[in-house]
Amino acid sequence: KRLEAMLEAQVSPTTLPQDERQTLLHDWNQTARNYDRAETVHRAFEAQVARTPDAIALVHDAEEISYRDLNARANATALGLQTMGVAPGSHVGVYLRRTPDRLVAILAVLKAGAAYVPLDPTYPADRMAHYVTDSDTAVIVTQEDLAASLPPSQAQVLMVGTGMRAENVDGGASADD
Repeated sequence: KRLEAMLEAQVSPTTLPQDERQTLLHDWNQTARNYDRAETVHRAFEAQVARTPDAIALVHDAEEISYRDLNARANATALGLQTMGVAPGSHVGVYLRRTPDRLVAILAVLKAGAAYVPLDPTYPADRMAHYVTDSDTAVIVTQEDLAASLPPSQAQVLMVGTGMRAENVDGGASADD
């Protein structure tokens, strides 16, 4: 009840009595967990694909994509990224609308072992140019209709496609990368 009153009054947690502050900020925030340091997001996703390949992984408008198909599309894109030299330590721009292709690209970047740099097509051009330059983006994944609006850079461009590849791609990145 006190927390609700604080929110209504817009009171800072620093004005709480010390014992309540301890409870709110520390006792209730015991979130540290042991986890498998070898587990990565893309490997956890691949484990889910193995468990439920035909289950629906993604719904966008009227389109439904199974775990198997989403994984295959991400593998095909990851292979394209690796062919372009993407490896652990690389930065890959993801310049896509909010469609399934965006998730395909993000998974592909992780599978290739790289880090992704989010580049939203609604960002101002000078902001995107700064992100690409500042992050030393090596490759930008985009869609054909967006490619012309990319900022000038040295980055290679990969068009996200609908290709399928059944074998998982592993770029060698670990949870510490």
